[in-house]
Amino acid sequence: MRTAKAAAAILGLWVLASCASNPKPVSFYKELPDVFAPLAPGASAYLYIDVPAARPILELADFGAISGLATKDALDMTETAAAALYPKGTARRYMAVAQGKFPSFRSALSFTFSSSWKKNKSETGNAYWHSDAFGVSMALNKNTAYVSDGDPFIVPPGFESPQRLRELQAGSAMAGLVEDAADPINSFFSALGISLKFPAERIFFGLYGDPGNTGSSGFDLYSGLFYVETPTPSQARAFQSIFSLARAFLGSAAAWEDDPAAEAMAALFTHPPELDGSSLIIRTGPMTAEGMALLFSMFSVYSE
Repeated sequence: MRTAKAAAAILGLWVLASCASNPKPVSFYKELPDVFAPLAPGASAYLYIDVPAARPILELADFGAISGLATKDALDMTETAAAALYPKGTARRYMAVAQGKFPSFRSALSFTFSSSWKKNKSETGNAYWHSDAFGVSMALNKNTAYVSDGDPFIVPPGFESPQRLRELQAGSAMAGLVEDAADPINSFFSALGISLKFPAERIFFGLYGDPGNTGSSGFDLYSGLFYVETPTPSQARAFQSIFSLARAFLGSAAAWEDDPAAEAMAALFTHPPELDGSSLIIRTGPMTAEGMALLFSMFSVYSE
C-alpha cells in the first residue's frame, strides 16, 4: 500500500474531469459531517487531505504519467479530498471523494463524445462514467468529484471514522488511518537495522502546518502526530522501549551523514515516545515539505 503516492495518484485523477459525468449526488453526502461517510467500510487505509494546506507536500509526490500542468490543474480545482484504499480481492481497490470547483458541464460533453467512456448506473441510482482503458469510474458535479475503479457511489451507511481520526483531522493538512500496521512498521525498522516482530494493529496520524512558517506556496514547515495502537498496554510499553533505543542511535541528522533521509529521520526521533494505554504516541519535530514527503515515501515503500 503506497499511501502517500496513492493519495497523489487519486488526486491526479481529478484531471480526468475534462471527461467526466454530471450526476445528482445522493442527499446523505451533504447531511453527514463525517468526510469519510461516502466511502465504503473495510479499507486498508483512509486518508483525508486539505489540499491547500498540504499542497507543498503533494507537489513533491510522484504523479506518474500525469504532466506537471495537469497536476497543477488538479490541485487548483480541489479543496479537500477523502480517499480509501482496499485490499486485493475486494470489489474496489480505491475510492475517493473530493470537494472543490469542477468543470461539470464541459466534462459531461467530453464524456458523451468519447468512445473510451461508457455511462453506467450505480446501485444508488446515480449515473457515472467508466473507462475500461483507464480502469476508473468517475462522476462529477460542480462541487464534488467521485472516483473509484468500481462503482464510485455506495449505499449508506458508509465508513464511520473513529473519534481519534476525527480529532486528528481537525486543523490538519493530512490525516489518516492505516489498518493491519504490523508489517509496514516491522519492515520500516528492519530497513534501519532493527529486527522485530511488533504486533501493531492500527496507525492513526495527522500532519499539521506551522502557521509561524509560511511561504508564497504554503506552509514551509510541518509536524506529525502518530498513534500506534497495539493489542495490550504491555506491548505498547515494549514498543516504547524499542523506539527509545532506536532514537538514541538514530535520532540525530549527524547519524545519517549525507543521507537524504537525515532530516526526516531526525524529526521522527525528535521527541521521546509517549504512552496512552495500549497506544504509543510519536510526535515528530518540525520538518520541511521535502522531509515530510520523504518520510511518507519511506514508509510507503515498506507498506507494499
